[in-house]
Amino acid sequence: MIGAPKALARKSGQATMIVAMLVAFGVLLGFVALAFDGGSALLQRRTQQNAAESGALAGIQLMGQNMTQSCNPAPCHPTYIIRNSDLKNIVLDFVARNQGGTVGSAPVSTTIEYHFLHDAPECQSPYSNCYRTLTDANYPPANFMPPFVDGLRVTTRINNPTTFAKALPNPLANITVSASAATRLYPTCPPPPATTNKTLPFTRFRAALEREMNDGSHGGNGNSICDPYIFWQSQPDVGGPGGNQSFKNTFAFDVNTEWPITATTGITQLLSAFDYRYGTPPPSPPDGGLGLYSHSNSGPPYKNCSPATPQNCADLRGTHDPTDIGNWIYWQWRGTILTNTVYPVDTMTRYPAARQTKYGFTATGIRTGDWAQAPYTGDQGQNIQEALHDVAASNAGVVTPLTTQLNWGKAITRTVYVWGEPDTTPGNYSDDKSSQMLNTNCNNPDCPAPMAWEDLQIRDNNGQNRFVANGNIQRIRFTHAYIFVFYENLQGTGYGANTQPPGCANSFGIQGSAAYGYLASTFEPGPNPGGCGWGPGNGTYSGQVDPNSP
Repeated sequence: MIGAPKALARKSGQATMIVAMLVAFGVLLGFVALAFDGGSALLQRRTQQNAAESGALAGIQLMGQNMTQSCNPAPCHPTYIIRNSDLKNIVLDFVARNQGGTVGSAPVSTTIEYHFLHDAPECQSPYSNCYRTLTDANYPPANFMPPFVDGLRVTTRINNPTTFAKALPNPLANITVSASAATRLYPTCPPPPATTNKTLPFTRFRAALEREMNDGSHGGNGNSICDPYIFWQSQPDVGGPGGNQSFKNTFAFDVNTEWPITATTGITQLLSAFDYRYGTPPPSPPDGGLGLYSHSNSGPPYKNCSPATPQNCADLRGTHDPTDIGNWIYWQWRGTILTNTVYPVDTMTRYPAARQTKYGFTATGIRTGDWAQAPYTGDQGQNIQEALHDVAASNAGVVTPLTTQLNWGKAITRTVYVWGEPDTTPGNYSDDKSSQMLNTNCNNPDCPAPMAWEDLQIRDNNGQNRFVANGNIQRIRFTHAYIFVFYENLQGTGYGANTQPPGCANSFGIQGSAAYGYLASTFEPGPNPGGCGWGPGNGTYSGQVDPNSP
């Protein structure tokens, strides 16, 4: 019996070793689970971050490329011409493309949140709750994106399956991994228009237009999907003596001046380049042989121009007739307007052009920009609206999502030049540098010729939301340009355009003698020089931000 304790001790030692080995195995398994499953979770965290960032960047780019800017209602803000479903689909697509895979099946979820601009109705001071989750209930897929959104936050979440952690005493089947990324849009100044951009023979007085754009109380539209902008209409921006003004923002592209008996060295207008297409073919359209524009609800909107019918051929050089307006719009005038040109003294464009400076001949002030004459009377609304519709309906028009979604028809993008000085002193505006009247009976000793150009002064019209000039406007100076998009079926009341897009509270209606569309916003690679904030016609660029920033 003496050997029994030794045997018991031997067995006890063996049990201790087994327990120790089990404990060691459990610890080792824990370390393996920590290394393998923890490493898998960390790798999945990086993958989810890539997916969230890819979705947020794709979404913000789509927003920047499909936005307009509006100040009605205040504050000035972004608006969008894409639907909630368009934004959601592209974000989810890019998340899925960059999310990677797992060992086994695992549930994955993505949350998309709109960030609203500070001081928007959804984001008031102290700006602590400016995100709203994009759900079908809150933002129906068929509705267009809400205004005032200036950013996105994308959060991806996955229950990453484990391999070794399942065998732990307290088994762990998966590890939840999530990641977030946020992007924002910022306003910037638009780039200068390219000289190759097509333009149109109508304009706006810059101060009146900018008041409308920046303050809805001055009669401006929202420049949004629910309230397209009326860029041109038959009502003048500037009244004349006694409140009357024959100039209603249409001007001539004629090569030859309407009033050639002046002291200028030539008889051409003060535009940088002209369109010299005219006469019978050859060449064939669109380089020559252009038929006179004639709106028609059936067949081509122009007459047959041939050697046998020269009277049916358009003359893009201009004929001093209001019907030229339709030809210039439909056949897409190929001339050039610039805002930085300087003309010789004898063009009477030096400042001031008045009797004391011999109508600019002894003036020293330099005024930059092309000048155009405005000989037309009447509103010319039919010439403009019908020609815009027809050129957009032609091969020049571009199909956009709104073509079918809202039956707005095809779109054309045009650079529209405006005249006059900017409105830097609201309520006390005065501009004597941008318009002139022809003195047709210049018989004083300072007259350089029997007719001479003389500066006009434009000022506020006693708070009536319009302006008044001290004479009849017959020549204007271009100072700025805006990019405008016109839609085929918005140019008239009989084309069946949807005037109450999904999500819009009311129909915006369409009136005659007006040109509808929106002032485009350009998506820039980064900020441009200048201090432009949100506002119609301005640009935008994007950047990533901390997902927790307000």
